[in-house]
Amino acid sequence: METDEAYVVDTGENLGSRIVNNINEIDVLITAHQHRHIAVEKNGVSLIQAGAKGSYVAKIDVNLVYKDRWIIENKSQELINTADFPCDGMMYETIKEVEDDCQVFLDKKIGNVVLDNLEVNDMFLARLNKHPIVTFINQVQLKYSKAMISATSLPNEVTGFSKDITVRNVLSTYIYANTLSVLEVNGKVLRKILEKNAEYFICEDNEIKVNPRFYYPKLQHYNYDMFDGIEYTVDVDKDFGKRIVELKYQSKDVLDTDKFTLVVNNYRASGGGDFVEYKNLKVIRALPFDIAELIIDYIIATRDLKIENYNNIKIISKKC
Repeated sequence: METDEAYVVDTGENLGSRIVNNINEIDVLITAHQHRHIAVEKNGVSLIQAGAKGSYVAKIDVNLVYKDRWIIENKSQELINTADFPCDGMMYETIKEVEDDCQVFLDKKIGNVVLDNLEVNDMFLARLNKHPIVTFINQVQLKYSKAMISATSLPNEVTGFSKDITVRNVLSTYIYANTLSVLEVNGKVLRKILEKNAEYFICEDNEIKVNPRFYYPKLQHYNYDMFDGIEYTVDVDKDFGKRIVELKYQSKDVLDTDKFTLVVNNYRASGGGDFVEYKNLKVIRALPFDIAELIIDYIIATRDLKIENYNNIKIISKKC
């Protein structure tokens, strides 16, 4: 927004810079969607974006003066941190009964974790070593979609599941209101998609780290997908586009001409996260159910969760 430089492929989702540069009559522009913290003036326009989850409130002061017509002489913009303000007592009492019922619902036990630890304590390691909860989500997606391969990501921050799984565990682990899409993909395009995901890691200072473009200018860790139904190896030492050094389906090397069904969330299926390869794939079917609801249904039906065979992704490097 500040520089007009595009840091992701222009999908038409985020038009703030285009609006402020092309519509002269605008004095104030309130933006959203990217969850960024912006409070600047550009081209005479007050620009504001207040992050996410009510962490900030956007405030714009406008001084109107009448001179044959109303004009703006001065204006300013700022973000106010809501953590600095106490809860409104009257509002709290108004919604207390609903809030109490909501907390009871969230704390309802729906299943158990057997053997595996499904709590997520380190988000980087959860991606580097593929936390078993990733396989669990893919396992749910595979069951309901009947696809051959499944891909999912972890949001920027998740809790994972405690031994006694609650609804809260699920909704704080799969936080998006996504549905599922089953796509047809060949081996060549599948490899391209995996190469795109392999850009998440870099080798720096003799350590495997996260590529900076996934956390600046905003956090985008949710754009790193992990797959089940296939086995693959990512060599971080190699250049982007050449990192998938091994790719197998049912222990056989994947050929460019091989065809698979792949289940992903509807955001990714639309090309979200700059995954343009998805946009041209044939849609086999769409499942109009929230993934979080499917996860809850699966846990209630299964009760005791034991996750196996989740070490199908290898991230390797000789330099790091």
